[in-house]
Amino acid sequence: MKCSALITLGLALILPLGVFADQLPGDSVYQLSGTWHNQASDPMDLTDLQGKRQLLAMVYTDCEHTCPVIVSNMKKVQKKVGDSACNNTGYVLVSFTPDTDTPEKLAKFADKYDLDQCWTLLSSNDHQVRQLAMALAIKYSVSDSGYVSHSNLMSVLDEHGRLLGQFSGMEKGVEPAAEKMQPE
Repeated sequence: MKCSALITLGLALILPLGVFADQLPGDSVYQLSGTWHNQASDPMDLTDLQGKRQLLAMVYTDCEHTCPVIVSNMKKVQKKVGDSACNNTGYVLVSFTPDTDTPEKLAKFADKYDLDQCWTLLSSNDHQVRQLAMALAIKYSVSDSGYVSHSNLMSVLDEHGRLLGQFSGMEKGVEPAAEKMQPE
């Protein structure tokens, strides 16, 4: 099965009837309902990300190993893509651990990694985080100690929230992700 067919099937299985918005494609991850909060504590819907290509990864701020590498490689993608004014592209980090990754903690994380205005860091509740992870086929589990074992993926979404591709969050994923981030 193609990746977009899996996304559509996944969305159909996890979304209640009537959640789909008429203006979004059926395979858009922006179909997921619920309120998120960004690093400025502003409430957001995923539909607020529409209109730009988005490079999205799921991370957690207490990670000392893989997540900093993913963020570093996303910054490399951003540098390759350019668009310093963020007119056509955006970069999204979604927390695996919404109970501990408060908007304030996300803001400190953004400062620590020198993430500019093109970046949106999101946290919500466990249910919404799991829905998004399922829609993007990102696997993760949180241990009692707070450690998160997770897929190391960067997902490129088109302007309407459709998955264009997923790439390793490691160095080898930088070039293909940057290519997919180029608006058509």
